[in-house]
Amino acid sequence: MRNLLARSPRPIRRWDVTALVLAVSAWLFNPYYYAVSDHTYKIPFLRAATDPTLYARDLTVQMRAVYASVFPWMAWPLASVAGLPITFFLI
Repeated sequence: MRNLLARSPRPIRRWDVTALVLAVSAWLFNPYYYAVSDHTYKIPFLRAATDPTLYARDLTVQMRAVYASVFPWMAWPLASVAGLPITFFLI
């Protein structure tokens, strides 16, 4: 009877190595920075979604109702559980 559980190891394919090299080089040459670039207005939008009294008089944050992006609705559940730094790192 053949042993069905015994498998030979999968050979490493060229695209596996290429994907790994590209991922590592992207992380090394373009590291992630929290609260830089467009995060300067996305972070207050997400914080105001969890606590509406936080930026009650800020005109920019009041514009989030007409902000043309689904980002706050997609990121808010993860941000409420994991926090903003982890959310921006994962996204």
